[in-house]
Amino acid sequence: MVNSYLEENLLEQLLKTYSPEYLWLPKEQSELFPGMTVEYEAYQYVLLKTQYSHKFPLNEELGL
Repeated sequence: MVNSYLEENLLEQLLKTYSPEYLWLPKEQSELFPGMTVEYEAYQYVLLKTQYSHKFPLNEELGL
């Protein structure tokens, strides 16, 4: 979740550092990321799918 008052350059730095798979941010800030897909919208916020992907293997010992 991103604060609506976060500066654009700080937001870009956070993305580079943490490479999140999704962003939940105010709708007006979604215009800063035209290459990302809107997955969900609610209460003037949007969930954006980023280009980052994290695939972690499940431990075979888990009882799923």
